[in-house]
This record gives sequence, structure tokens and C-alpha cells, in this order.
Amino acid sequence: MAETAQERLDTQREKLQASINELNERRSATNDSKVKKRLNGQIKAKTRQLNDLNQRRAGMRTGIDPKGGSAKRVPSQPTMQLHHAGSSLHNAAPFFEGLDVPEKLLMERRFAQLGIVPGDVTMNALAMFTPLHQAGIHKLERDLNLEGKQYFKPGASFQEKLEAVETFAADQRYLQRVAQEAQFKAQFESGGVRMRVEATPTAEASAQFEDIERRRAKEITRDIREYGPETHRIAGAQVRPPQTGAKMPSMELKEGKPVISKQAKVPTIKAQPANVGGSMRLMFNQEFDPTPAPGTRRGGGYEIQDPGGFMPFPIMLP
Repeated sequence: MAETAQERLDTQREKLQASINELNERRSATNDSKVKKRLNGQIKAKTRQLNDLNQRRAGMRTGIDPKGGSAKRVPSQPTMQLHHAGSSLHNAAPFFEGLDVPEKLLMERRFAQLGIVPGDVTMNALAMFTPLHQAGIHKLERDLNLEGKQYFKPGASFQEKLEAVETFAADQRYLQRVAQEAQFKAQFESGGVRMRVEATPTAEASAQFEDIERRRAKEITRDIREYGPETHRIAGAQVRPPQTGAKMPSMELKEGKPVISKQAKVPTIKAQPANVGGSMRLMFNQEFDPTPAPGTRRGGGYEIQDPGGFMPFPIMLP
């Protein structure tokens, strides 16, 4: 029997986790600072890959490279980088750690309900001028104590994680709006226009610039056409974000450097418990059919136990 996309994804996850464990053991066994530094870089890179695999669905193409590049599948200009504009890969990681298949499906659904598509995918990408990306939006994220923010206590149950998604989504929407406004504004102000002109001093450079934009638009359109309808299907009834009326800090690009105005306080959103009753039953009935005869692709299921007691019905998986 041919290996499914989900099975391939699980195999990749297992290999990455084994590699991370082996690197951690090597780091613990050495006192050489140079070796430790090199191993730290390798661990960070593989952990990032694992976070991506945990957050995106099987079959979804990777669309973001941390440093961009004109030769990537989704290319970026030499003056720009691709930013995780809708969901920080690092901050979203704890929501997906340790989840089994049904829990992961529910977490994806809750994210989608709030308009979030996590992972290294094009629907989670915004091309930004490099200074606005690294020293701009990420600096603002640190200044607001949103980088590495804990949304639940260590060892939190799945239900507690699910209830924290709304607060996480509010923070991500806040940062997304600032990033989008800053990039849009910078493109049409003197600093951005100068960078655009400097990037295309010759006819050859101009042709390369246009080629990158054409390829990027083609790949983004391809991904949205393929994954957009599926994301909406998983989301079901989408939830309208709370209207906070929070004032956005301004972020400008002056002389090649980002300038961030005095920041407003991030609005606090009190998370409401997610509905995991009838809507969860409906989703699993759509995703998994427990009624076919044993031996069929989706038949012969087994019951998922619920030690937490929050699922009011048994779930059958193939």
C-alpha cells in the first residue's frame, strides 16, 4: 500500500525529532564553545523545521524561507524578506506540541475559525523591506513582550490550549496590521521608492526584478487556489474578531532604518471557551466516517479515549 501524505509527514517529524535529540546529546557531551555554538545553530534550524511540520497540514507546500532569496520556490527581492504575518512560527509552536491526530485537527480548525493559517505557507507570508522586518516588526514584537509570550501554563491540557487561541489570535492580528500598514506605506514613501530604484539600475536588473515578482505572484496564487477552499472548509463558521479600537503604532522607513513611534498597549482579549460540543461532532463526522465496513479506507475505526472528559461522544478514527 502506498504511503499517504500524512504518513510521510509523520515520518519526517520522527526523523527530525530523533536528529534534534542526537544533537542535544552531542551538545551536552562537549565543553568546546565553538562546537556548542555550531550545534546550537543546527538545533535551532531543525527545531524550526519541526515546528513547521507540526503546524501545517500534510501536502501543503512550504512557502516561507526565513531569509528569503530569489531562487526559492516563493522568491523575494534582494531588498526584502518574507515575514510570518499572520501567525508567528515560534509563538504558535506550543499550541501544537504533543497533540494527537484528532486534537491537531481541532486546533487547526480553531485557528482557521479566527483567520489564522499557521506554518511556513504562503498564506502566512508578507514580503517586507528587510529593515522593517528584522529591526522593525520583530523589535516591536519584543518591545510589547509578545515574542515568546506564554498563553498557558506548562503542562496545560488540550482544552486549556484551545481556549487560549483567541488571545493568541488577537495578538497576531495586531502585529499583522502594523506590519501590513508599515510595508504598504514604505513602498510609496521616499525611502521605499529609493530602494526600488536602486534595485533596478539597469534593464537587466529591472527584468530580474519583474521576473521575481511574476514567479512569486504565480506561486502565491497557486497556493491560495489550492489551500484556500480547504481552509474555509476546515474552519466551518468563521468567528468575527473582537473590535478593540486599539491605536496602532506607526512604523516608518527613514534612511534605510525603521522608526517606530511610541507604542500603544496591546489590547487584552479575554478568551472565551471554544465550543467543543456539537460542532466537534459535526467536524469529525465530516472528516472521518465511522460507519463503513472494516477493511475499507475509512472503515473499521477505533474509539478515541477522552481522559479529560470534555468530549460528550466517542470519536472513531480509521
